[in-house]
Amino acid sequence: MISITIPLLSNFFTTASMLVGIPSVTFLAFYVFYQVATFTAGAESATNFGSNPDGVLLILKWMTTAIGAIGNVVSAAFQFVFNVLAVVSVAGVVLAILCWFTGHGL
Repeated sequence: MISITIPLLSNFFTTASMLVGIPSVTFLAFYVFYQVATFTAGAESATNFGSNPDGVLLILKWMTTAIGAIGNVVSAAFQFVFNVLAVVSVAGVVLAILCWFTGHGL
């Protein structure tokens, strides 16, 4: 049977803090970079087919509108998942900090 000693427990907490903290900090850095890039990006350009488009251009306009609507729905779903993962990463960073100080406090 393995006896749990204070140095072993301290190493466990320190290792756990690194295993949780490194991916969480990496994801949060990626999230911040993405949010800054999204905030500083210009507005999307509107599709312009002229004032009197023919049948082919009307079909293309309808297709781009439909694909754009589907893209907006998928984008909103992924943005929601991305935001939830960012909140989980913040909790992971807090847990990693607590484990780090617990490991060094032992």
